[in-house]
Amino acid sequence: MKITDLEIDGFGVWHNLKQTNLSRRVTTFYGANEAGKTTVMQFVRSVLYGMTPSRRKRYLPPLDGGQPGGVLGIAEGEQRFRASRIADRGPDDVGRVICTTSDGATGGDRLLREALADVDEATYSNVFAVSLDEIQELGMLSGSKAGEWIYRLTSGLDRVSLYDVIQSLSRERQALLSDTGGSRIVSLSAQRDTLRSEVDRLREQNRVWSQLAVKIKELDEQIIAVEAGVRKAEHHARTIEIAVGLKPNWRKREKLAEQLNHLSGRVKLPADAIDRLNAVNADIEKHQRQADVLQGQRHQLRDEADRLGINELLVRNASRIDALGEQRDWLQSLQRQQDDLEREAKQYESRVTAEQKRLGEALGLKDGQRLRELTETDLEGLQPQIDALKMAQKRLDAAQRDHDALTESERSLRT
Repeated sequence: MKITDLEIDGFGVWHNLKQTNLSRRVTTFYGANEAGKTTVMQFVRSVLYGMTPSRRKRYLPPLDGGQPGGVLGIAEGEQRFRASRIADRGPDDVGRVICTTSDGATGGDRLLREALADVDEATYSNVFAVSLDEIQELGMLSGSKAGEWIYRLTSGLDRVSLYDVIQSLSRERQALLSDTGGSRIVSLSAQRDTLRSEVDRLREQNRVWSQLAVKIKELDEQIIAVEAGVRKAEHHARTIEIAVGLKPNWRKREKLAEQLNHLSGRVKLPADAIDRLNAVNADIEKHQRQADVLQGQRHQLRDEADRLGINELLVRNASRIDALGEQRDWLQSLQRQQDDLEREAKQYESRVTAEQKRLGEALGLKDGQRLRELTETDLEGLQPQIDALKMAQKRLDAAQRDHDALTESERSLRT
C-alpha cells in the first residue's frame, strides 16, 4: 500500500491543505518547530485508524474551520482509491470511512482494511510513520543499542519481540535459580508443603463432615419415623376421643333399638296415621316459614335499630324514667290536688273580690279603694288562712315542677 496524496479539510492548524504526487518510497516532512509536521503525521494515522479521544482532544475542532477530517489517496497494486474520514457525529465519533474508486464507485472501509493487510496502528506508527522525536531518540543510542532496538522491532511474531521473550526468560531463570536474595524454588517448595498440609487438613475435615452427613441422614430418617408414629398416635387418639363423645348417643341408639324390637308388631297405627303425619309435617313447614319470616323481620329491626343509634339522653335518664313510672299514681294524685287547689284559690279570689265590693258599697266607697289597712291583730287573725295559702302555694309550685319534668320526659321519649 502506498499513499499517493493527501487533502486535509480541517485538522489542527491545517485547513484546505493538499499534497499530491507523494513519493512511492519514502516521504519526509520537514519545517520549523510548530509548523504542523506532527499534525500531518497524526492526520494520516487518524484517516487510517480513526479519531481516537487523545487526537480529538488535541486536534479537533479545527482551529481555522472546515470539516474535521480529510482524504488520503491510496494505491494498492494496480488499484487506486481515495479514503475519506469525517468525524462530525459527536464527541465520541471516530469518523466514518468512505472509499471512492477511480471509476466513481463508493463503499465502506473494506478497501482500506484490505490495503492495510491487518497491520495495526502500533506497528504502523513504529515502522511506517516515524516522527522526529523517535528519530532523535534513535540517534542518541550507541551502535549496539541501536542494533538491539532495530532487532527488537524486526524479530518476533504478532508484535511480540523475540529478544524481549529471551530477556524475560533469562530474568525468570535468574529469579528461580538465584543463590542470593532467596530462590523462588525454595519459597515455592515451602508454599507447596504448606498447601499439602492444608490439603491434608481439609481432607480430614472432609472425612469428619462425611461422617456427620451420615449421622444427619440417620437422624433425619429417625425423625421421619418418629413423626409418622406421632401422626398415627394422634389419629388413634382422635378416634378414641370421637368414640368417647359418641358413647352416650350410641347407648341411646341401642336403647331405642331395643324398644323398637320390643314394640315391633305390638303397636297398631290408625288408618289415617300417614295423613296425620303429613299434616303435622305441613304444620311444621308452615311454622318454619313463619319463623323464617319473623327471623328476617327481627334482623331488619335490628339493622334499623343499629342505623338509628342509641338515644344517649334516654339512656342517661333511664333510671329517672323508671322511677317516674313507679310514681305515676302519686304524680297523678299531685296533679289532681293541684287542680283542686287552683279551683279553691280561684274561689277564694272571687269571694275576696265580692266581699271587697260588698264592703265598699256598705261603706260608701267606690271599688273599695279606701278600705282601711289591716292591723297586726287582723293579720294575726288571718294567719291560719295565710299559712294554709302558703302551704297550698308550695304544693302548687312542687306539682308544677313535677308536671314540667314529666312533660319534658314525655317530649324526649317521643323524639
